[in-house]
Amino acid sequence: MKSLKRYAFGYFTEEEKQATRDLFENYFKDGKMVNYRPTVIHGDLSENHILITDKGIGIIDFGDARIFDPVFDFEWAYLCGRDFYDKLVDLYHVNYDENFEHRINNFYLKIVHYYGIVYGDKLGDKVLVKKELERLRKCLLG
Repeated sequence: MKSLKRYAFGYFTEEEKQATRDLFENYFKDGKMVNYRPTVIHGDLSENHILITDKGIGIIDFGDARIFDPVFDFEWAYLCGRDFYDKLVDLYHVNYDENFEHRINNFYLKIVHYYGIVYGDKLGDKVLVKKELERLRKCLLG
C-alpha cells in the first residue's frame, strides 16, 4: 500500500482512493482470500518468461521468486483465455485450491493494474499510466 500511495494515489480521485482502500481491507476480511497454502512462486510469470521450443517448454528469470499465494503467478494467464490458463495451471503443477479463482477474480485481476500504474510512473511512461488507469477504473468502479 505504501508504493501505491507514493506512486499511484496522485492519479486517483478521492472515490478511487477509497475504492483502493476498500479493496485491500476486504482482501484481509475475506477468509477465502487469505486461506491458501503459501508456495514458492515465480513472482513475475508472464509470456515474456516462458520459452517454447520444439524440445519443450521452459520458464526463465526467477529474480522475483518468493513464497506467496500461488494465484499471483496466474492472473495474467487467466486474461489470455480459459484454455491457455487451464493448460498452464496443469503444466505448472500449481497448488490449486477451491478458492483459487475467487482470489483471481476478486483481487488479483484488479491489482494487476496498480502494478502497471506504479511501473509506468517509475519509468515516466505516461501512456502506460493512462492505459492502466483506464483499465483500473473499468474493473474497480465499473
